[in-house]
Amino acid sequence: MCGRSLSIALLIWAALGALPDSAVAGRGEPWIRLETWACYGTCPVYVVSVSRDGQVSYQGKEFVLQTGARRRSLRIAELTRLQKAVEESGFWGLSEKCCDCRDVTDNPWTVVEVVKDGATKKIAHYDGCQSAPRTVPELAVTIVSLTGAIKWIGTHEQRFRHKWPRRR
Repeated sequence: MCGRSLSIALLIWAALGALPDSAVAGRGEPWIRLETWACYGTCPVYVVSVSRDGQVSYQGKEFVLQTGARRRSLRIAELTRLQKAVEESGFWGLSEKCCDCRDVTDNPWTVVEVVKDGATKKIAHYDGCQSAPRTVPELAVTIVSLTGAIKWIGTHEQRFRHKWPRRR
């Protein structure tokens, strides 16, 4: 019954214009994907993806509080805030190469990918790129926060206190 309620809510939401028509037709398909890549230290490595129907998938790889797969469902209000954050970040107006300079070395990468009306855009942000628009890392933080993935990744303080297994 919960799935049926969600489907009805999504239909109403799409009818009101909160989501593109393709969102309802594309239930379960990826809408937002955020992936972090390793650095030369203990930077968290994980993937978070959000489907159009609000399903969050997390895969913790390294230097996160919880490795492996986790899932949760977003509420409509959370989906709305996430969509608004993407639009307000100016993501669609940025060049795909806006954030890949390497002013400072040994930093991690964060890759944000968004699908809108059948078009996919991917921006790879190198954290050492000092000329990158601030909206890109801010969007990444918002995605982690609104999806609830922070509880699996851990805050900087939580990860700092965590004892990582030694690499071989």
